[in-house]
Amino acid sequence: MPSENTMPTDHHRADGLPRGAPFELDGEGRVRGWSAEAEALLGYPPQAVEGRLVTELISTASGETMMRHRDGRLIPCRLGLVPEVTDEDSLVWSVRLADLTGDTQSERERAAFEALYTESPLGLFILGSDLRIVRLKKPPKGFRASRPRTRSGAA
Repeated sequence: MPSENTMPTDHHRADGLPRGAPFELDGEGRVRGWSAEAEALLGYPPQAVEGRLVTELISTASGETMMRHRDGRLIPCRLGLVPEVTDEDSLVWSVRLADLTGDTQSERERAAFEALYTESPLGLFILGSDLRIVRLKKPPKGFRASRPRTRSGAA
């Protein structure tokens, strides 16, 4: 029986999240929506994960994000997160998992990220599985970023 919070199964999103298995978290990091793709990737039906903290499903090893399959094995994944505000003004996170098993592109992406982190003048932060900052790179002194309003063309 499908959950009332079953996620849609579209694969083409304009928000930059990777293709793959979508699910949704509430502001406290609890699963509130689960897709058929997430079930296929990790083996959990919606009823088994909804309401659970996402940290129960995530393991980090050697700096890689690993998701825990229902059978106990760890699956290397790319994790994309986008914060959203609901009509009730509460924060939710749209999440996409991309399975990286056997993916050599992930090595290229890691190298690109390391170059961005070490060479770029941009300030960056990395969130851990508990959504806390685990790595921070401040922008150089005097670096001035534009405000979102300015970027979108509004005065």
